[in-house]
Amino acid sequence: MPSYAIFGASRGIGLELVKQLSEKKENTVFAIVRDPAGSSHLNEFLESSKASNVHVITGDAASYPSIDNAAKEIAAKTGGSLDVFFYNAVGGAMGNPILTYESTKALKSEWDSAATNLYAPLHAARVFLPLVRKSTLKQLVAMSTGFADLPFNVRAQFAASTAYSASKAALSMAWAKLAAEVKEDGVTCLTISPGLVNTVATRPGPPPSAEEMAFFGVMIASFQKAEPQFNGQPISPEESVKGVLNVLVNASIEDTGKLLSHYGSTTQWL
Repeated sequence: MPSYAIFGASRGIGLELVKQLSEKKENTVFAIVRDPAGSSHLNEFLESSKASNVHVITGDAASYPSIDNAAKEIAAKTGGSLDVFFYNAVGGAMGNPILTYESTKALKSEWDSAATNLYAPLHAARVFLPLVRKSTLKQLVAMSTGFADLPFNVRAQFAASTAYSASKAALSMAWAKLAAEVKEDGVTCLTISPGLVNTVATRPGPPPSAEEMAFFGVMIASFQKAEPQFNGQPISPEESVKGVLNVLVNASIEDTGKLLSHYGSTTQWL
């Protein structure tokens, strides 16, 4: 019975991972969320689907002890192993163009908030690795982005989202270094970009503002500059996760350390 843990499973891509993985009754799925009672979209799915193979676990990316406790709770339920650990949580500021900050101190303050995209998944990888080592599939996966790919950024010429892009690029590099440490153990470490995904349906708060939509339009134009075949339309969480899971199914130890798109590519992100 393959076991999967999704850290950051209350909405969006993480929630869709829970949905698709739980369709196979032989899978055991752990949905790790900061606030189980407040995870309304996840709870609605569990109520409607009656998915008995999904277990909700408390885990907060902002608290290392909480991450530790999530690993211990899952280990107790599985006998100490976990086939696939998937880190999906994201936090911190997106970040403005570098020259728009009034000072380097202001830049550092905002960029430091995005550091959770590096340190939290690395801590999670360290505490979940002993479980993954004891499993059959042995996969450590972190959600990344095409913004972590330097050639894509050069082609896109998109100056914003600096803190987010830098934190995700750092994560992909750190994951590659981790891959070098554990390859001999048969553990495959991947960072995967899910594509440009429309997660508005489960996004908290009000709909996107006019300012946010204008920013989105500029970003789309940059993306089309980088990848002319891109039609400018975000894909659904269903399509994205189907691609991501296909990447995992087809991945081998020879892919360890790579940053891949939901197409399984190292060059096409959209």
